[in-house]
Amino acid sequence: MSDTLTEQTGIEPEMRQKIAQAIASGLAYYGNDNEHTFDVASFILADLKTEWQQRYPKRTQVPKKRKIPRSLANQVFERDMYRCVTCGDWHDLAADHIIPESRGGPLTLDNLQTLCRSCNSRKGPHSSGETI
Repeated sequence: MSDTLTEQTGIEPEMRQKIAQAIASGLAYYGNDNEHTFDVASFILADLKTEWQQRYPKRTQVPKKRKIPRSLANQVFERDMYRCVTCGDWHDLAADHIIPESRGGPLTLDNLQTLCRSCNSRKGPHSSGETI
């Protein structure tokens, strides 16, 4: 069965009920001029925003990654003889965490290794010992 009021207004019954509650409680009011209609629209948008925030809460922000100091990176390169520890290449090297910072890995010489960009990209955010 077709809802005539929904066809006339384009507003679903559930939303009409929310609007009626808002008007009854004084949070919004309805009139023929644009100002009154805007107040109803503001209420609807605020209600939808609240519902969205409850359904999809903000994720906790991950702390920003700290840059590996150049002096520490140079120590890592020297220790690893300027070679990628995975494939042995010596081009386009980077110092990389063995245990990622996101998993609590410290910024220490023991937790860093030399990887070429290719191996580093392949590894991604995983620990060195993990299978990808």
